[in-house]
Amino acid sequence: GSKWTIEEIKILQENFEDNSITKLLELLPGRTYDGIAGKKRKLGFKTGIRKYYKINKSFFQTYTLLSAYWAGFLAADGTVKQKENQISLKLSAVDKSQVFLFANTLGHDGELKIRTEKKRLLPHLPEKEYHNIGVTITGKELVDDLLLNYNIGPRKSLTLMPPTQIKESNYKIAFLIGYIDGDGTISISKQRRLELSVIGTKQMMLWIKNIIDELVPPLGFFNSQVHKEKKKSNLFRFKVTGFRALKILRILSNIDVPKLERKWSKVNLAADPKMKNPFIEFLK
Repeated sequence: GSKWTIEEIKILQENFEDNSITKLLELLPGRTYDGIAGKKRKLGFKTGIRKYYKINKSFFQTYTLLSAYWAGFLAADGTVKQKENQISLKLSAVDKSQVFLFANTLGHDGELKIRTEKKRLLPHLPEKEYHNIGVTITGKELVDDLLLNYNIGPRKSLTLMPPTQIKESNYKIAFLIGYIDGDGTISISKQRRLELSVIGTKQMMLWIKNIIDELVPPLGFFNSQVHKEKKKSNLFRFKVTGFRALKILRILSNIDVPKLERKWSKVNLAADPKMKNPFIEFLK
């Protein structure tokens, strides 16, 4: 990389004790995790990266918008290992900022790297390279609280039950937004209709359906149904389309949690009154 300036070194010296690597990345634009960690070592900061690696192990102990959001994300796209007392989140490298944010929110100050793996989605298809980034955090309290407060445990893709312990509607919605960011789709259909679609266990889909039906009641029976996924016996899908989907997503957009921009930007586009036909514009 480029030579460190005197100003950059001064920023590092003044902030290395009080800020995580993630925060230092903000203070030192253009520098990488490896670059900052390497410079710390060269300057004799024997503390390294991990001295200030203080996990907020009580993060999921109480309900907040932020904890409910990340619980929803983990319910959809995370991994819980009860024996190892670990929680993990691995996403496509496209969503690396979300992994950094999750790590930083829980106090993880370790290095995160983009990794490449080869796999085939179906046996008859050729192998493809996939770039992903992940973080694993250890903490018995985190694992215990996710199960106690959100019903999130090991092998959740087969057994996930809804977090019926959540009573306040805003926390339910925050959890739902996290779930959408992890296992949901916000898209424009071929018929140029906005679609919100989520996938998971039948019990989870019914819970999500009830929340959404309360927010924006369906106009008819067929407008709000949970359907079994083809060829996947344990997975079900819930989908809402058109103007109802737009109304629901606009309500969800008002909840202050760190949504995935690449998904939620489509809601802003569809809601833009300046566009004569936003769906057509989006498909251009």
